[in-house]
Amino acid sequence: MGQIANREKLGALKDYLRANSEKIAAAIPGIAARYLTPERAMRAILLSVEREPLLLACTQSSLIAAAIQAVQYGLEPGGALGEAALIAYGDRCEMRFMARGLITLAMRHGSVRQVDAEVVREGDHFEVERGLTPMLVHRPVLTKTAGAIVAAYAIARLEDGGQVFEVAPGYDLEKARALAARSRAWADWPGEMAKKFAIRRLLKRIPSTPELADAIEQDYADERGETSEHEPSRGEPAAPRRRWLGHARLAHPIAGLDEPAAPVEPAAPVEPAANAQTAPVEK
Repeated sequence: MGQIANREKLGALKDYLRANSEKIAAAIPGIAARYLTPERAMRAILLSVEREPLLLACTQSSLIAAAIQAVQYGLEPGGALGEAALIAYGDRCEMRFMARGLITLAMRHGSVRQVDAEVVREGDHFEVERGLTPMLVHRPVLTKTAGAIVAAYAIARLEDGGQVFEVAPGYDLEKARALAARSRAWADWPGEMAKKFAIRRLLKRIPSTPELADAIEQDYADERGETSEHEPSRGEPAAPRRRWLGHARLAHPIAGLDEPAAPVEPAAPVEPAANAQTAPVEK
């Protein structure tokens, strides 16, 4: 019976997307449409639901609203690219930025060539030097049993040849995990969350865009539960959520899909601080 019900819900979702395809397309700002078409976004929604049947328990409005929130940043919702996750909280669906999504937003700035992140585990050789000639060295120990995570770091390689890195020590990771006690992500994907924490720190030190700055702020708030009062139990009605993108109000952008957000024009890129250090990185 459960499989039959899921197939019926999936069929209803496909019909809903087809019927509202024009309104969904209208909800995507022009700045995001450069990177993601409405058709691709809707395919990603369906693939997410097929991979994670728990999403079928969510209301259609919250599922589409969460997906649109990802799409408005030009990120694929729940797709194979791993840019933005769709997560079911009872009958409510919410979007969460993945590390890859933040990296994607960072690399849209013309001066950022590459962003990488890794975790450091017990037993790894790890050295960090600060000062006039900062240096980072990481030689991981490759064993079948992974050691506990003791730190994480992120590296940005810039188009001018410079490199910037940021390290998140274990005590900062534990503090972040404690502040995000309501989130399942730190328990389910501790390595990915540690990398994302380091990436967020790094992205504050390199050339940025308004969309990236907004995404980082929103990700912090989401992780700490500051954008919803609580996680409802199954069957409990979802509370309205607000999301801000370049001063455009995206408060449940699907209300019958009749109130698409206005397009957001890109502002001038934000350049890094004059004292930002670049450093060689050995790995």
